[in-house]
Amino acid sequence: MAWFAGAAAIGCLVLGLVHLWRLFTGPAAERAGETSAAAAAIGMAAMFSPIGDPVPLPVWIALYTVCAGWTAVLVVRRRADDAPHGGPVHHLLCSAAMVFMLVGHGGHGAELGLLSVMALVGAGYFAWHGLRCADTYRLAPGGPPRTVAGAHLAGAVTMSGMLVAMI
Repeated sequence: MAWFAGAAAIGCLVLGLVHLWRLFTGPAAERAGETSAAAAAIGMAAMFSPIGDPVPLPVWIALYTVCAGWTAVLVVRRRADDAPHGGPVHHLLCSAAMVFMLVGHGGHGAELGLLSVMALVGAGYFAWHGLRCADTYRLAPGGPPRTVAGAHLAGAVTMSGMLVAMI
């Protein structure tokens, strides 16, 4: 399974690079979301990496805490979550899911309990979000909108899969 972990790590890294590209070339209103998505994708690449995670756990937790705080402020300011790939509420949930996976990874294979229920609820949310992204991808005109929708779809599927694996 090392080949799968390596392929998944590379795939997540590519997703992170797509979001970093969008961070610097996309609309200013989407910077918080692109930063959060890039951090999540690169963090998932590190989790999948067969050679180990080069970033210490406290650094990852601090990064996702900052992303969560930034998007929480946006949630309060905008009071809406109608962006096509998920607005501030979605990115807040992404950051929370990343911290959950980092802190709760020791619960793999544990009997069904609160950790498993939370992982299952999170996986369900990201599966639902993936369906939203698939619809957006299908309706996108092509070019950058389709690339962004595809990146969000791949990220949602990966996040959902990682959360299911915690059960």
